[in-house]
Amino acid sequence: MIRFVIASVVVAAALVAGGSLAFQTKPLFFFQTIGLLFISTAGLYKVLIDMKRDRPEYFIHTYLATLGIKLIAYAAYLVFMVKRQPEMTVENVVFFMIGYVIFTALETVFLYRFVQQANKP
Repeated sequence: MIRFVIASVVVAAALVAGGSLAFQTKPLFFFQTIGLLFISTAGLYKVLIDMKRDRPEYFIHTYLATLGIKLIAYAAYLVFMVKRQPEMTVENVVFFMIGYVIFTALETVFLYRFVQQANKP
C-alpha cells in the first residue's frame, strides 16, 4: 500500500506540474480534480486489496461495483464542473480525463500485481 500511495503522490505532483505548464489560467477545478482523483483512487484501492485479502470470492464483484460507483460519482462531478465554470468546460473536462486515465492505469497496474502475488501458491 505504501508504494501505491507514493506512486499516487508522484502522479498528483506530475499533474500539478504538467497542468501548471499547460494552462496560462488554471481551471477553477484544477486542484479539486487532482484531490478527488487521488483520494478516490487511493480509497478504492484500499477497499479492493482488503477485499482480496479477507474475502477473495467477492473481489471481482467489488471491483465491478467500484467501477460503477466511480462512473456515477465522476459523471456528477463533471456535470457540476461544467455548470459551475462553463467558460472553461473543455479545459476542466480534458484535464479531468487525463488525470482519470493516469490514476486508473496506476490503480490497475498495482491491483494486477497484488492479485498475481496473492494467487501464487
